[in-house]
Amino acid sequence: MSNYEEPNIRNGTPAVNLTSTVTCKKTSAGVRYAMYRFNKGNAGVPRHFNDYPRFADETTYFVADSTSFVWNDPTPILSSSTVAYRCVAIFSTTSD
Repeated sequence: MSNYEEPNIRNGTPAVNLTSTVTCKKTSAGVRYAMYRFNKGNAGVPRHFNDYPRFADETTYFVADSTSFVWNDPTPILSSSTVAYRCVAIFSTTSD
């Protein structure tokens, strides 16, 4: 998160936009991945990863070039909300 000191919205201080940096670990070089963002936090994440594409609010695709991937999410997160991310390898039986 860009700032770990959040405003106290309970006392009337307005929420602020924050930015996040997400690290996906244990990736394999050359493998395609999807980074799914769920704007309702873990409550918005379906139980089975096959359902992630249908319920994700945003998806970013990338091909890993090492054992971890660091991504700066360009979409702000309101400090009064919760966001969850899931990173999943995408294996396809068809050629692109």
